[in-house]
Amino acid sequence: MTRLRKKLVWLFSCAALSACAKLGGFEDFSVGSSTGGTDSSPAGTDGSLGGIDSSPSGGVAGAGKAGSSSKSGAGGSSAGSAPVGGGGSPNVVGQAGDGAPPTSGGGAPALLDDCVLLMHFEEASWSMKPGEVKDSSGVGNNGTATGSAITTSAADKGKFGRAATFDGFGAVVVPDAPSLRAVGALTVAAWIYPNSISGNGPGIVSKRRGFGSDTAFALFLYNTPVEFFADVQGEDDRFHGLAVFLPNVWHHVALVYDSSLAQNARSRLYVDGQLDAVGAEQATQLEPYTSNVTIGELPGGGDHFVGLIDEVAVWTRALGADEIQEVYAAPAPL
Repeated sequence: MTRLRKKLVWLFSCAALSACAKLGGFEDFSVGSSTGGTDSSPAGTDGSLGGIDSSPSGGVAGAGKAGSSSKSGAGGSSAGSAPVGGGGSPNVVGQAGDGAPPTSGGGAPALLDDCVLLMHFEEASWSMKPGEVKDSSGVGNNGTATGSAITTSAADKGKFGRAATFDGFGAVVVPDAPSLRAVGALTVAAWIYPNSISGNGPGIVSKRRGFGSDTAFALFLYNTPVEFFADVQGEDDRFHGLAVFLPNVWHHVALVYDSSLAQNARSRLYVDGQLDAVGAEQATQLEPYTSNVTIGELPGGGDHFVGLIDEVAVWTRALGADEIQEVYAAPAPL
């Protein structure tokens, strides 16, 4: 009986480990590690897609899973970070005021068409009053500061003007709304300035309740060295970029999901306007999860962000590479 019981326990444990591996590994950031979730992607996807890696071994990042610092699926070197700076012209587009995403009304989309969340964080202070963190998209998805989240005391400490300041114990929460439930396409972007940085999953922007629970998307930093990670429609196709993040440097990050593309190219990560990784994504659409959008935290799993976050934007369409570059290079707020 004892031998049979041990065998049953062993079989159950193997099944549990297998299930967790499919989810991209245990999200146990509290102890500074993530177990399981081996990287089974090929050593580099199609190099013709571009990216920041110019090494002979390969192309852009493969769709590897979180849970290991191995770069067997990264398709090349992970050293270095993308440059900061750039010029360009501002893009000022009139906003809709009726709760619907703004559109330009035909032709090529204007940059802010279908933008459903745009936070400049220009409020002089926050008192945790509901809805006081203003959405400038015109849709009305205002948020609320929680914990110790504040705005910068000086009006020039953000990327543009003020910024949201996080010390590891606060966040900005935007309540769910139908306009925030993207279906076939999505773009999420932000400027980040981490003051202290760790590989324990500090969240940037996410729409989820917790690990494995109503995850529409999640952007966060993780790994050693620290890199840009993202989830789309759950955690089963979690993937990461190659750019290495250091403290006290402004970087622009963006996730683009486009269900009209082939499965092995539906998700893309951009760092400082440049393509950083292409990830495979099985999902052909996003579920209409009612989870909130959280800025500065990865709910139910990762660390809170420590540093500044500015110019958070969410679109319910897939921005092209030229538009991502336009957002990054703009010398003024969108």
